[in-house]
Amino acid sequence: MIRHSLSALLLAAGLSACAATSGPAAPDTYRAISVTETPCFGFCPAYTITVTPDDRYVLEARSHTQTQGRTTGALEAGSFARMTAVLEREDAASLPVSIDTQDGDTCPLWHTDAPGYELSIARVNGRQDVSWYRGCSGHPAIERLERISDELRAQYDYDTLIAVER
Repeated sequence: MIRHSLSALLLAAGLSACAATSGPAAPDTYRAISVTETPCFGFCPAYTITVTPDDRYVLEARSHTQTQGRTTGALEAGSFARMTAVLEREDAASLPVSIDTQDGDTCPLWHTDAPGYELSIARVNGRQDVSWYRGCSGHPAIERLERISDELRAQYDYDTLIAVER
């Protein structure tokens, strides 16, 4: 009995050590991160991807993507934690709810035919949704959203899972 308990303890310690080397842990406050990109006048990928703390994803690919329909899978270990680190570093919690052509404060300059971007962050204490029309410019939050978009794409492997080869 003692031998089995010791083996279980060593196994748990070993697994714990493996988990510690896979990258930073995601804060416990995050439950899921979803990104939706909408069509543009052209060939912009239209999809929604949701990533959870266990580095699993659900992809709903609609158009101009490598595949269409729903797929699920696993990302590289630590992907979700790196995504939450981006959100923390860019202070995503302070982003405006909407940046679109209807709001001259957040979108003082804009052009047509750009895609939309929606970021949904599920936390223990609620959900934050940010909607951004990519045709907007001239507001400081847009630079942060551009960095968030680029860095999140790298973590959910946009080039492999979503983007069509060019």
